[in-house]
Amino acid sequence: MTPKIVPVGQFVELINLYLQEIGEVIVEGEIGELKLSQGRWLFLTIKDSQASLSVFAVLAQITNFNSLSEGMLVRVRGVPKLYQRSGRFSLVASEILPAGEGSLKMAFERLKKELDQEGLFALSRKRQITRYPERLGLLTANNSQAYSDFVKVLKHRLGGIAITFYPIKVQGNEAVDSILAGFRYFSQKKLRFDAIVLLRGGGSLEDLQAFNDERVVRQIYSSLDPVITGIGHESDWTLADLVADVRASTPSNAAELLVFDKRELLAKLERHNKTIASQLQLILLEKKNFLIKFSGLLESMINKYQHKLLTLSRLLDSLDYRNVLKRGYSITYDGNGQVLKNINQVKIWGSIITKLAVGEIFSQIKQLKTKNEKKDY
Repeated sequence: MTPKIVPVGQFVELINLYLQEIGEVIVEGEIGELKLSQGRWLFLTIKDSQASLSVFAVLAQITNFNSLSEGMLVRVRGVPKLYQRSGRFSLVASEILPAGEGSLKMAFERLKKELDQEGLFALSRKRQITRYPERLGLLTANNSQAYSDFVKVLKHRLGGIAITFYPIKVQGNEAVDSILAGFRYFSQKKLRFDAIVLLRGGGSLEDLQAFNDERVVRQIYSSLDPVITGIGHESDWTLADLVADVRASTPSNAAELLVFDKRELLAKLERHNKTIASQLQLILLEKKNFLIKFSGLLESMINKYQHKLLTLSRLLDSLDYRNVLKRGYSITYDGNGQVLKNINQVKIWGSIITKLAVGEIFSQIKQLKTKNEKKDY
């Protein structure tokens, strides 16, 4: 049977129909060549010991492009395609992720350095979270150990906290979009919280990749509300931890950092009460000693001034004209009640009044005399 003759274009279309049957695949290989064209298109080659494969991607879809480098082991998600004009077979990628511990660490360090230079991890931009929160937004997997640990610890601490829970995927291909959707949900509903809590249990570096994704890091950075992370175990550090306002070592620790323990708070209040009572007793003792000292000083001053007043009283008594009159002296007034000091103030046959200690004498002048003369009128 003679093979059917078909044009090149139809043949390529036929091949692409077969390729469509394969659908989306994930291919693992080492990046052999990496090129960026016009700031929009990404061309790379991935290879292993047996073959090499061309990969094409739209740069806007590969959000972690800056963390990729030649020699890195990656997993490329995409669909196979044979281009009609060039006849070139390529994998059209929608996602390129580092694979293997070494590549993951390499990508982590590259992205960490870039974001750090942008200032995303600066301590100066981190916000404080109140130790008495009233509203919390919670992002973690539904029915997960992280959720159970967080809620369990929270129950033994101060109550009265309203928690809005949005379940997310914390691992796998859908994890990043799920985390972003959680933040968008809180934002679209215009929900404001004292803190948004992002939790996940422990896992390998590969398991935690969603929390090292650049989109998640930037979302945490731009969050209107402070973010606290409790991802993995104490030794696990992700880029989400670095950008968060507060990093907790575990989900349980996140609850501990957020809210005071009831017993701890009561003990703290008791210590404060004792301190206040002790300070008040000390203040009262100081005031009492001051009053005793001041009272003695005041009494001394009163005695001193009483003595002075007594002396002044005696002096005033000695100067009282009535007491002078009692000693045999008298005061003479003219007819108008003016005290006489000189004979020029009166005339012969004028009236005068002499005041004694007891009684008064009314007289008429018959004679005036100075020290050395006698004058009659």
